[in-house]
Amino acid sequence: MIPPAILLVLIVLGGIVVLLWSNARRRTREFSALAHRLRLKFTVNDTIGLADRLCALHLMHQGHSQRICNIIHGRRCGRRVMLGEARYEIGAGGDRSSRCFTFAACVLSLDSDDGRQFPQMVLFQSDVFRPIGRFQYFLPFRTGHATIDHVWKLYSDLPDAAGKLWKNIPPVVPASDPPMLMEFHVPHVILYVEAPLGSVAAVRLLRKSLQWARYFDSQMS
Repeated sequence: MIPPAILLVLIVLGGIVVLLWSNARRRTREFSALAHRLRLKFTVNDTIGLADRLCALHLMHQGHSQRICNIIHGRRCGRRVMLGEARYEIGAGGDRSSRCFTFAACVLSLDSDDGRQFPQMVLFQSDVFRPIGRFQYFLPFRTGHATIDHVWKLYSDLPDAAGKLWKNIPPVVPASDPPMLMEFHVPHVILYVEAPLGSVAAVRLLRKSLQWARYFDSQMS
């Protein structure tokens, strides 16, 4: 006969597993329905090689066991877009925990194969920049734009070139709640938030990524 203490632990663990499974299914249904409303394609797992395409991003170098799921993709406003969840784990054993980011990525019109050298940028609102791997050579820079320099901490491999991209930003740049992070790496601009965003907030994130993509295209074309 199973001792009561062990039985209680098993019941609690079973409840946690069921809860996690239920939440995962709910998220999948929600993003599938959102893809239908947006008239875009949907895949639960990364069957389109998105992790390989985004492997140069700072986000994809965090923790371990990285994976991308619940992906909405297709063309919107004349360019390729991707919306989904990026997950990774930190720690091990009893200290192991999971992180979930909702991301929205747009493909820029810029071509990195035309001989020009484009800066890569990583922008944080609240997180601390982790100089891991090749990102240890990134340096902070300022734009001269009061709102941006107050809201974001900016890093780039080419800080001088990166700073010039921000000269024509509109006077008002609203902050994001929850805090938003952004990366610019040709041919992608990607925004992400450390939270499982609902449909309305996810669409808002996608719209912001489209706005930034149009801006960067206009500055570098």
